[in-house]
Amino acid sequence: MSAPGIGQKRSRKSCGQFSLHLSLTCNSGHSKRLGRTIMIRGSCLCGGVRFEIDRVTGPFELCHCTRCRKASGSAFVAWIEFLRTDFRLLQGAELIKTYEAPVRVRPPPYRKSFCSRCGSPVPDLSSDSPRIHVTAGVLDDDPQLRPDRHILVECKSPWFTISDALPQLDRAALDALRRKQA
Repeated sequence: MSAPGIGQKRSRKSCGQFSLHLSLTCNSGHSKRLGRTIMIRGSCLCGGVRFEIDRVTGPFELCHCTRCRKASGSAFVAWIEFLRTDFRLLQGAELIKTYEAPVRVRPPPYRKSFCSRCGSPVPDLSSDSPRIHVTAGVLDDDPQLRPDRHILVECKSPWFTISDALPQLDRAALDALRRKQA
C-alpha cells in the first residue's frame, strides 16, 4: 500500500493490518467521511481469493437452515446481500469451486462456493442473479450493517439458544416477507 495522500489517513487495526480511510472535501470546504461508500474488502483464509464490494444493501440474515449449518460447521451462517454490479473479484477466480446440493423442496438449489486451497466460503459467482450473498466472516472491513433477523429458526440446532432481540422467522414468515418485498 502506498503512503497516504491528500484527504487520506492511515490507521493501524488491532490485527496488524492497515485500513485506509478516504475523505472528500465538500463544496462547503468541510471534510466528510464517505461512510458506506468506502470500499469493503473481503478475502479467504489463505488470501488466494480477494474481492471488493462498493456497498452492501442487505438484508443481513442469520440463517439456521440445516444446509447452512452443515456447510459452515456452526449454529448458523451470517449472510449479507449486495448487488452483483457492486462486486469486483480482484484475484483467485481459478481457486473458486462450487458445490451444488440437490433441490429439496423447490428451486433454486443450495450452492456453496469456496476457495479450493483453504476451504473458506467465497461469493457464488456462478448464479445469474443480480444479487449476491457473502458470508460476513470473510469480510475484512466493517460492512456498516448489523444483522436484521434470524431465519429458518424451525431448523435451529437444539444446542443453540437465540438470546438476542432480533426477529426470528420460520419458513412461512420468511416466504411472506420475501413476497412482500418482491
